[in-house]
Amino acid sequence: MEQNEKNAAVPAQSVQAPQAQAQKQEIRFDGKDRVLVLLVWLLGAFFIHLLMSVWTDGELHGLPALGMALFVAACYGVLFWYAGTRQAFTRRNLPLLIAQGLLICCLALYSDHWMRLLNYLAICVLASVQLFQQTGLAKHVWTRAAVLGESIALAIRGLFGGIDLPFRAIGSLRKVKHRKAVSVLLGLVVSALLLAVVLPLLLSADAVFEALLRGLLTFLRQCFSSLAARLFWGALLGIFLYSLYYFLRNGEHNRQVAEARAKAEAAAAEKAKTKTALLTDAVAPTVVLAVMDVLYLFFLLIQSLALFGGERYLAQAGVTYAQYARSGFFQLTAVAAVNLTVLLVALRLCGGKGKPVKTAGTILMGESAVMLISAACRMTLYVSVYGLSWLRVLTYWLMVMMAVLLAAGVLTVWKKRFRFFPVLFTVCLYGWVALNFLNVDARIAGYNVGHYLAGELTAVDVTYLESLSSATLPALERLPRDMVVETYQFYDADGVERYRTRTVSDVIESKRAFAAKESSHWEQWNLSDALAAGSGT
Repeated sequence: MEQNEKNAAVPAQSVQAPQAQAQKQEIRFDGKDRVLVLLVWLLGAFFIHLLMSVWTDGELHGLPALGMALFVAACYGVLFWYAGTRQAFTRRNLPLLIAQGLLICCLALYSDHWMRLLNYLAICVLASVQLFQQTGLAKHVWTRAAVLGESIALAIRGLFGGIDLPFRAIGSLRKVKHRKAVSVLLGLVVSALLLAVVLPLLLSADAVFEALLRGLLTFLRQCFSSLAARLFWGALLGIFLYSLYYFLRNGEHNRQVAEARAKAEAAAAEKAKTKTALLTDAVAPTVVLAVMDVLYLFFLLIQSLALFGGERYLAQAGVTYAQYARSGFFQLTAVAAVNLTVLLVALRLCGGKGKPVKTAGTILMGESAVMLISAACRMTLYVSVYGLSWLRVLTYWLMVMMAVLLAAGVLTVWKKRFRFFPVLFTVCLYGWVALNFLNVDARIAGYNVGHYLAGELTAVDVTYLESLSSATLPALERLPRDMVVETYQFYDADGVERYRTRTVSDVIESKRAFAAKESSHWEQWNLSDALAAGSGT
């Protein structure tokens, strides 16, 4: 009997212990937590306003530029106030923060919608990586490939893991001693509800009263109907923002997490050492690299004959000069990327040991560099005949990126402490930032128009330049205004077939009008459109 009583007492203690522990871990809200409810509501309403400003009549008209830059800045401002600047950046993650700042500036500087859309995505990714690194929630440093998947998982957890928190923060107001502000706010809400009921009755009761307030009511109806939608959807979005902010401030960013990250990195380094011992000798990697070296040597020999033999050699091979010029640069750039991957895998398998592997790997990187030069020569030859386009500029950009990474590959071969992947992420990140500041649309238009006027291009595709952003206007204004862009057929009211032509002057006026429309709204304002709109005055 006594034994049964003891056994019955055990569950009671085990139940009480978790309850006591749960009470100790009860979430407590301070003043900042409560004020944050209002701030995230305003941030959500601001974001919804940006969407509504460009989405009208069921269609998307432009993308927020200055408005989105201000929104991102406001989000960081709230984070600095709520969690402190130490929660926002450290010296190790400073490159990520600088890159974000530069991309945010690009939103307000340039008018290219596609680049703006891609920058939205880039800023979101960089912010999630940088913030979770800083708060100690991430286990991997930002230079590791696994950090992207980890950041996405943490972002989902942060956005959806605490959607009840803003309601609990509001509910905690009953525990606050000084509740005058809450009482005033409650009184205003009740007054607004009563006015919504009483005011329509008064208006219908007195025609003079209704006539005096008709203009004011029309204005209020227009404003508040739109404002109500912004506040409603902003509050819904603010719930998820609150969850994320609370997660960043009160998450597991402590010494234990930092120690766990250090242990994980040490375990990863030990695992890498184990992998390098997979092949104790370097025979297989050396054979693979040597075979590829011989293949590319033969390929480069043929390339040199075609490059220096000219049109006569190509004719003997049954290839026209135009066919040679417009083929190969994409494939050669891809081959260089494959070669770099093969080298890194070979170094991992043999632990970077052995002169044969290092020598064969260096030769492979040298041959890859020569192939990149060949691809650049082909692209330059093609551009000299057909002009620049976005795809051709991106190809040049990829070639530059690959050239830097090939040099990093050589350093990886000969320097033991050189880390390739930090260089890879840094080069890609700031390469993208540099591409933004290049103002590609203006460069394309300037090159094509300049070489056309100089007689080096037989034609200039004005229709293509018209499809780009307003940054092309200075170049278009250098062309003859009466130059025909296109001729199209139409039928008049009597059914008679007629033809109409569009000139460069029509294109310029159309683009300037669009730039003026974009820059007239502060949400979509950017410096490029503002300059283009003012260039005709």
